[in-house]
Amino acid sequence: MGFGKSKACACAWVQPALPQTTGILEVRMSVNHDLVSIATKFAECGWDAIDAPARDWLGATDDPGKKSALVAAVRRADAECGSCGCEFDPLYKKALELLEAA
Repeated sequence: MGFGKSKACACAWVQPALPQTTGILEVRMSVNHDLVSIATKFAECGWDAIDAPARDWLGATDDPGKKSALVAAVRRADAECGSCGCEFDPLYKKALELLEAA
């Protein structure tokens, strides 16, 4: 029998305890969640300059070309509209920060 299953119960598999982690994995998961949330807002905003690159990146988050395109689009959006007072102003800066850390 593999994976810790016993004859008495087929569902008795117990996952070994993972080592306690504090650091890169948890930070990366948090960054990805926040970044995906922001990119989703961008993808749904209706502004072609930012929504298309955000949708492309959401479809392939590990693609360096899509990431570069999103970074360029966010920088451009921040330069053009980053201080107008809308809800996206702080998101441009946060997205750039998270993209650099990802």
